[in-house]
Amino acid sequence: MKHSSFTLLEVILVVLILGLISSSALLVVDSQDNQLRYDETKRRLDLVKFAITGPEQNIILNNSIILKGYIADTGQMPSSIEDLISNDSNVRVYAEDADLGFSWGWRGPYITTFEAKFTDGWGYDFTFDNTTNPGVLAVTSLGQDGEVNGDDYNRDITLSINENSYRIKDLSVDFKLSLEEGDALATGQSEDFKVMILYPNSDADTDFPDTSSTSFTVPDKYLSTESWTIIESDASTFTKTLSFDNIEMFNGRALLYLVKEDSVSPGNYKVVSTTNISHEAVLLTNSAQPQITIELDVDKLL
Repeated sequence: MKHSSFTLLEVILVVLILGLISSSALLVVDSQDNQLRYDETKRRLDLVKFAITGPEQNIILNNSIILKGYIADTGQMPSSIEDLISNDSNVRVYAEDADLGFSWGWRGPYITTFEAKFTDGWGYDFTFDNTTNPGVLAVTSLGQDGEVNGDDYNRDITLSINENSYRIKDLSVDFKLSLEEGDALATGQSEDFKVMILYPNSDADTDFPDTSSTSFTVPDKYLSTESWTIIESDASTFTKTLSFDNIEMFNGRALLYLVKEDSVSPGNYKVVSTTNISHEAVLLTNSAQPQITIELDVDKLL
């Protein structure tokens, strides 16, 4: 009985074919793994954007818009991923001023992670850059190789956040001031008022004062560009549109004050009334000037 056997050439061919099949399978698995890591990196960059800017659409609860996001809470941009996870930069801790009904400060973590560090899909740190292109924060994953630039899965994956898209520079406010009998000005008396705006992380010399505060100084940019002269003797309702230029606040919380110049210390101001701007009034981009209608609650014009 004659037995057939493989020749050496046939054995070599079989080995080569098996090797090709194995390497092809490895390439497919490696490609699928990199795609998963790429998708995870994109997902994490989406988390970073949400943590910084809050939701694209307003969240409404009990007919009120809910503020969310690092910049809405703190009035500034983060300098690193760590700022979104822990308050290592010693930003003011979130707290409410009960007298003013006004809250602001760091109330994270804005990103929750069960890992030692919040990294990209390949385990590399994200880079934060707000100096190369001033006014634009770039959060970048360097890809599979962890090096700048590259092709395919080695290419950089960048989230760009333009600060100006979340800043309000010019503001126009329609005010309605109602005075009841006994609160009105005396016959023949007139008063010149201005409106002051303060917001988280503003560089005004004064903190958020209440109505009992003594006179204080404040940079002109936080004061309305024109005065509001009121001359009346009886109970009345007054309306006025006042504007602010170059305030450069981020979308979020702000306080409006009706103030008048201190007759004893010219150049200083005293608070007459205060009101908290609702979130819906300031959650706008600077592509269109925000228009706010505020009814001031004034107990008495002093």
